[in-house]
Amino acid sequence: MAKLTITDIARMANVSPSTVSFVLNNRPGIREETRKHVKAIIEQTGYTPNAHSRRLTLRRSFTIHVVMRHYTSTLFNLFGTDVLMGIFRESRRLGYNIIFTSVDEAENIRDSYKYVRETITSETVDGVMFIQCFDPELLQLCKDQGLPFLLVDCNYPKDHSVPLVEVDYYDAALQAANYLISCGHHDIGFIGTNSMPEFDRMTFGGFRDALNAAGLPIRMEWVQKNSDVNVPTPSCMQNILSCKLRPTAILCAADIYAIEAIKQAKKAGFSVPEDISFMGIDDLVVAEYVNPALSTMAMDKLELGSLSMRQLYAMINKQPCETISLVKTKLCIRDTVYRRK
Repeated sequence: MAKLTITDIARMANVSPSTVSFVLNNRPGIREETRKHVKAIIEQTGYTPNAHSRRLTLRRSFTIHVVMRHYTSTLFNLFGTDVLMGIFRESRRLGYNIIFTSVDEAENIRDSYKYVRETITSETVDGVMFIQCFDPELLQLCKDQGLPFLLVDCNYPKDHSVPLVEVDYYDAALQAANYLISCGHHDIGFIGTNSMPEFDRMTFGGFRDALNAAGLPIRMEWVQKNSDVNVPTPSCMQNILSCKLRPTAILCAADIYAIEAIKQAKKAGFSVPEDISFMGIDDLVVAEYVNPALSTMAMDKLELGSLSMRQLYAMINKQPCETISLVKTKLCIRDTVYRRK
């Protein structure tokens, strides 16, 4: 028996082939009664569209290019791996294939992005997603080509000039600092990084505003922003421990900073959390297994990836979507915060 075609389905449903195509690709503009009728015939016949025909009919590749930064630190890469899983799951549901490029920014930038540039100019993808990395020239190239693109967790300024899916790091830091305050901590330090200005603006901003609202002082000797993007810096915690007066708690802008800080505190003979408490942001998979288990602000990284895929899909299909989507975090209480009496 010959394989059914989209024309066969259209004839059985007494509709045009384009109507069947709209139903198959979940596009608007079809009456709900007609949509249900066509879907019923598709289900009864077991029809599956030929991928090549589908591409020709809609003039699309049904492929997106995902570009993700590769870090020196294995712990940094754990975050992106979870986001990727969310993208892969959602892309399968939406009928999309993924081209993946890992960008090592320690290498020559132009070489790292060469393949991405080729897919943009050759019209072999329907959109591009950048995770924790971006190149201004490529963003402009996407705009010039009219190719939908999305920045994910790139800490790009929220000026609505480019579409973003970001974690609400300001709210995460605000909640984390407020939790430390609610546990009786009035002397609180901060470890972050100056190397990502937007990320620093959000995380330190949340920390600062929480302490200001509580009427607590911010001691700048307890504020350390020397951590590297790729590798957590031991000197941050060492600098704080060298102060004459020490904080009872420290908010770290990322779990990996907290893990390194705890290591340095224990190495110096301090008990965690009794002497110094710690809060992180991320909830990396290792946070639960370090000793003591890290209290942190948890984010659903699978949902972050899934949301990003849905957002780019909406842009490709010219559906309404937000220019900036912020993903909230939630408090995850474990063992690194001591409740002071």
